[in-house]
Amino acid sequence: MSLYLNGRWHSRPLGAGEALPFGFRFGLGTFTTLGVRDGHPLFLALHLERLKAGAKLLNLCMPPIADLRRLIFEGIRRGRPNAGVVKIIIASAAENSENAAGSARVAVLVMPRRPVPEAVDLLLSPFVPTRWHAHKLTACMDSSIQAGRAKTAGCFDALTVASGELLDTSMANFFLVDRASISTPPAEGRILPGIARRQLLSAGEPGIIERRLDLRDLRGAVRLFLTNSVRGVIPVRRLAGPGGRVIWQVSGRPSAPETVLRAWERQMQRDLHHDL
Repeated sequence: MSLYLNGRWHSRPLGAGEALPFGFRFGLGTFTTLGVRDGHPLFLALHLERLKAGAKLLNLCMPPIADLRRLIFEGIRRGRPNAGVVKIIIASAAENSENAAGSARVAVLVMPRRPVPEAVDLLLSPFVPTRWHAHKLTACMDSSIQAGRAKTAGCFDALTVASGELLDTSMANFFLVDRASISTPPAEGRILPGIARRQLLSAGEPGIIERRLDLRDLRGAVRLFLTNSVRGVIPVRRLAGPGGRVIWQVSGRPSAPETVLRAWERQMQRDLHHDL
């Protein structure tokens, strides 16, 4: 693992949480996490755009984009990951919340990517997202709460349901496939609109749409899958409710539609061959 922290590079065999000070994990800050393929940071411009928006929301002084890009490529060079992960965090330099706005510190981590599961089980978890949920913020506890519930239930992640509507998980966007379309909830402030989700919606494949999804839509669902910038497209095996009761289960082998897999690969190839 390569780690840039406090103005210098470190190399230490620790996990991301262990390597970072408390302020970078739970203080006032914003972050983004992206995949690396063949030494190339995927969809880097979009991730930096999201990082800039988060810093602006928190009134943090973000370093110049050119400087961040240099740090990211240097980290990849040091870590030499063929298929790795880059996490960039912009955190307040202040010691207390009263003076948190303004100056900021930067951390860049480059790590090997964990194996991607072939299919996952989800916990259906009632939850009301906070107004910060649509942003990648280190201090927003929505994702931590949902991830904790999933872990307790022995599931990969928790799918948020609010007022009967299906939203997203702690780490990914949610898609439902029925006989009419491939649908994902709209970006209306209650989901985090991920970059992998954005790539699928803009891929030009017919039938991949935004629409509101609720519990009744599960009756006609033939497949469910998640999208995440690092893990890509993740098929869902089953969806369990509180108490472990199975609410939905795939018939046959869990998989994402071929149109989705083709669209995701095409978007990655476009980015890989784009002149950055």
